[in-house]
Order: sequence, then structure tokens, then C-alpha cells
Amino acid sequence: METTTTTPSTAKIALKYGALSGLCLMIYQIILYTGQLDTVTALTLLTFIIPIVGIVLAIKNFREQNGNQIRYGQGLGLGTLTAAVAGVLIAFFETIYLFYIDTSVLRRRIDYMVERLERSNVSGEMIDKIVEGASQTGPGQTFISNVFSYLIFGFIVSLIVAAVMKKEKGIFEE
Repeated sequence: METTTTTPSTAKIALKYGALSGLCLMIYQIILYTGQLDTVTALTLLTFIIPIVGIVLAIKNFREQNGNQIRYGQGLGLGTLTAAVAGVLIAFFETIYLFYIDTSVLRRRIDYMVERLERSNVSGEMIDKIVEGASQTGPGQTFISNVFSYLIFGFIVSLIVAAVMKKEKGIFEE
């Protein structure tokens, strides 16, 4: 008698871990925003850890459900899709939060950027142009750039994680 194994749904796993990553990112961002810690570089860098963990857990879960096997392409696709789901959720949240709930966060970010540019001896004219461009960024641009950023970041992370976690059947195995 032959046993058949069904491949787990990458979409279902990506939705689960993407949603969990997005939710964790939202909670962390709320903590940063309400504590006015969103300009502390070390703390903002931690926002990169959450999607990485989500991608690793998604790929690990798929591999466990798939007889401890995952091809590189499956891992890459699953990781990228997981990041895309998290990216859409956090982009939606940040757009609503920054433009409709607490607009002071944007002002604080611009002030922090000006301070850093001044310390880097950037000319006043150049700083004015940068501030003007940043001030003209709207909700649509913010949403799209956040989704795109998380997608690219997730793709790059998935390239690495899929290579490390791939595990295929040997050529002599059934």
C-alpha cells in the first residue's frame, strides 16, 4: 500500500506567520511611538528582528508539516509571502497611526532627521529640500513605500533563510 503525503499550504502558513509578525510589529511600534522612543536607533533596529523571526518560523513550520523537507524555492516563496503579509499589515497600521492618530510622530522624525543632517555638516539649503520632500509625503506614498520595503527586505532575508533551512530528499530516497 502506498502512502501519499500532501504538501502543506504555503498561503495558509504565510498568512498565519505574516499576521503574527505584523501584529507583533504593531505592538512594538505602539510602544516606541507612545514612549517617544522611535528615534532611538538601537530600538528601531529591533523592528528588523520580528519579520526575520516570522520568516524563520514559517519556513520551519512548513518543513515540519512536509516530512522535514523543503526545497529552496518553496522556502524563498514562503518567506517572501510571509513578509508581504506582515508588510501590508504594518504599512496599514503605520499609515493610519502617523497620519490620523498621532501626527506629532512625523514632526518628531523630521526634527530628528534635521538634527542628524546638521551634525553631518549638510548645507542648510540641502536640509530645506529634504525637509520639504519629507513634509510632502502623504498616506498613499507611505503605505506603498512600507509595503515595498518589507517585501524587498523579506525577499533578501528569505534568500538566506531558505538556503540555510532547505532540506530535500536524497536522490536515492523514495
